[in-house]
Amino acid sequence: MKDVCKEAGITEVVQYNEVRAGKRVVIQQPKYDLVSSHTGRRSFATNSYIDGVPAISIMAITGHRTESAFLKYLKLSKDEHARIIEQHLNKYTAK
Repeated sequence: MKDVCKEAGITEVVQYNEVRAGKRVVIQQPKYDLVSSHTGRRSFATNSYIDGVPAISIMAITGHRTESAFLKYLKLSKDEHARIIEQHLNKYTAK
C-alpha cells in the first residue's frame, strides 16, 4: 500500500507530535509512510457514506456491529456533513 501511494505521488511531508519516554517529539514523515490497509477501510466507509450508501450496508462490509460505533469511525468534516444534508434537502425540494 505504501509503495502504491509513493508511486501515485502522495509524497507530501506530514508533521505530527508524539510522546516518547515522557517527552513530546515532533516527527516528520512522507504521507505515503503513514498509509495502511486500515486507511483504505476507513476511506471506503467514509466515502460510501458520503455517497449515500445506507450505513447498515456499509456496516455489513466493515464489520461494525452498532451504528454508534460506525458513526464514530467515520471521518467527516463539517463541510462534508453540510454537503450530505444539502443532498437530502435537494431530494425533497426537487419533488
